[in-house]
Amino acid sequence: MRASTWLPVAILAFFAALLVHDSLESLRGMLFPWLVGGIGSILIVWQIMREVKERRQEAPGEKPETAGFSPRTYLSGIAWLLAILPMVYLLGFLATTPLYIFLCLKFRGEKWLLSLIITLIVGTFLYFGLVVALKVPFYKGLLFS
Repeated sequence: MRASTWLPVAILAFFAALLVHDSLESLRGMLFPWLVGGIGSILIVWQIMREVKERRQEAPGEKPETAGFSPRTYLSGIAWLLAILPMVYLLGFLATTPLYIFLCLKFRGEKWLLSLIITLIVGTFLYFGLVVALKVPFYKGLLFS
């Protein structure tokens, strides 16, 4: 099985286990993770199905393509994921999410205006859509608690 297939399977299994384990303690605090996890799970399952379909369409004698897989791409994604963890711990979820999105967009070469607009939209949605309207409790962070 190619890495482009087994990596999404491993991610799906890991996050499913996290969601189930944490839901046993507090269902109210897990509303947002279940919402995001549900959407993410659908996208990962779709990716797995695409990879399996492409694998079946390859002729048996053909050498599998390796152009789509780059360890550097996966390492970059893992580095970004690991960078968000200390940010959430120190700043909290509401401050980290817009900051993280802004940094991601700027490091990938997006323009200032687009980066600011997307950051403001996400921050506004998080605050008014989830905190105010749905009253989802988020971690406040070490600096703000």
